Amino acid sequence: DQFWYQKFRKEHPNDVILDINCTLLCAVWGVGGGSDGAELQDGRVVTSVGTMPPFVHFVSIAHWNGWFEGRASSTLCEVFRRVYPEASFKFLEQWWIGAQIGSTHDLVLYHGVGFWATMRAVLCVECNVLGTTQKECEFFVGSSPYCRWLTAIVMLTLALSAVLTRRIWTTFLLRALAFGLPPAIHAKLQRV
Repeated sequence: DQFWYQKFRKEHPNDVILDINCTLLCAVWGVGGGSDGAELQDGRVVTSVGTMPPFVHFVSIAHWNGWFEGRASSTLCEVFRRVYPEASFKFLEQWWIGAQIGSTHDLVLYHGVGFWATMRAVLCVECNVLGTTQKECEFFVGSSPYCRWLTAIVMLTLALSAVLTRRIWTTFLLRALAFGLPPAIHAKLQRV
């Protein structure tokens, strides 16, 4: 609880030392260098002042979803993937679909790598066709690499719909004429 820690530090200033040099613990936005204030070197986070704290807390936007190399992730998960690739594959990149029945039975429908292409397609449609405004939509605008196909499919669908609709109405009118319509309807069709 942050409030308790702040209160305790105010009440006991000689007992609590603030680690302003990131010697033991450091809070970072990311590890891209520059404005992040830290970078990743040899599997360790190195701060802009040159310290390598044993504990690193990724704050705020480091937890936010983003899309890296075609899959959903975050800065925190990407650092974990770079430092521990085997553990990352085992714990973060495996999908499991099934049901756990009691403590002894698992019905596994799928266990393996994620359906990223399907997830990207659904997000493209949600963000560009259905008007969803979730955070992931920043990565799925119509011109993004993930959604370029959507514009072509929508245009093709509209063109096919126009052709099929015209053909259906034309066929319907011709059949109606073949069955013999009352003279009033014949006159209206001739004027059009």
